[in-house]
Amino acid sequence: MNDTKSQLATSNDELEIRKLIEQWAKAVREENRAGIRADHDPGILMFDVPAPFLSRGLDGYLSTWE
Repeated sequence: MNDTKSQLATSNDELEIRKLIEQWAKAVREENRAGIRADHDPGILMFDVPAPFLSRGLDGYLSTWE
C-alpha cells in the first residue's frame, strides 16, 4: 500500500474508533444500557480498576453498571 492509501486507511479507522467512543460515552452519560452494550461482543472479558476487577460476558459487564 502506498503512503497516501495507508494514511487514508488510518484516518478512516481513527474516525470510526472516535465515533464508537463518542457514542459509548454519550450512552454512559445518559445511563442508556442498550447504548452502552451496543458495540460490545457478547463474549467480552473485561478487566477493570474498580471492583469487580473481572467480568465475563456482556451480562457480567452490564452488571458492573448497577
